[in-house]
Parts: sequence; structure tokens; C-alpha cells
Amino acid sequence: MTTVRRTGVKLPDTLREQFKPAKVKAGVLAGATYPQDTYTNHKTGQQEVDKRAGMPVAAIAQALEFGHGQNHPRPFMQSTFANNNRGWARGLVQMLKAGAAADTALRTIGVRMAEDIQQTIRDWPADNSEDWAAVKGFSHGLIFTGHLTNSIDSAVVQADGKIGEEST
Repeated sequence: MTTVRRTGVKLPDTLREQFKPAKVKAGVLAGATYPQDTYTNHKTGQQEVDKRAGMPVAAIAQALEFGHGQNHPRPFMQSTFANNNRGWARGLVQMLKAGAAADTALRTIGVRMAEDIQQTIRDWPADNSEDWAAVKGFSHGLIFTGHLTNSIDSAVVQADGKIGEEST
């Protein structure tokens, strides 16, 4: 999960009235699970049941991010944050200075964060083993069914822990 925090921002008094402490988060949010599904094993031509059915997408994302078992780390969240966090913070400040409501600005930045993570997944290099690429029919380290990419979302979390509207 990626969180952008900005402190020490000087805002006019008129803008301070609309602020309630909140943060925006993006990534695989709670509740996203892999569906019951089958895929074609391109090596054998057979339909196979996806063994991830019912598993939380966040668990798979974590295994991909940090590596697990024979899988090497593919830090798509960390690299997205490292490459974009300053731009997200600047974008938020620019929207607020332009007069956007705080909740609108946070939701907008959340959408941008989710889109940036999705783009990192899409742009990830071909780094599958030859055997796994043969099963998938292609070599792309973070894409198999597309469910991970489609599960990336964002939400604004209020200081009291209530989650506002999900953004994407």
C-alpha cells in the first residue's frame, strides 16, 4: 500500500476550513480476491483451474513485490512510489492552491496513484522463466490473467478510519 504524507504545507485560512485530517492510499485494497477461473496452459493446450481462486490479491501482490519461494522480487509498488511520490505531493498542493476541495484533490491524486501503479505493472519487463512463459504463452513478470492490474484501486481514509469513496 502506498501512502503520501505531506506536512508543513502553508495554506490560506480560507482553505484550512475545508480540511479534515485524511490520507489517500493506493494499491490492492482489502477485499480483492482472485475469482474461480480457468486458463489455457499453452504448453499442453489444456484448460487448468487457477489455484489462486479465493486468495486475497494483496497476498499475491506481496509475494510478487518482495519475492517468495522460487520467485524473485518484483518491487512494482516500491518503484512506483520512488518514481512518483514527489509528483503526487506537488499535484495535490497545486490542486489545493487552485481551489479544489480537499476531498476532491485527495480522490484525484488517489486515482493518479492507482494509474501509476497499474502502468508500472504493464511496463514490467519480461522476466518469467522459460517454463512459466511457455505455460502462459508469453513472458511478462507481473501479468497473467490481468486480475492484479484490475485490482489496483485507491481510497481516501479519514482520520477516524472511515474510508471514503473508492476512486477507481
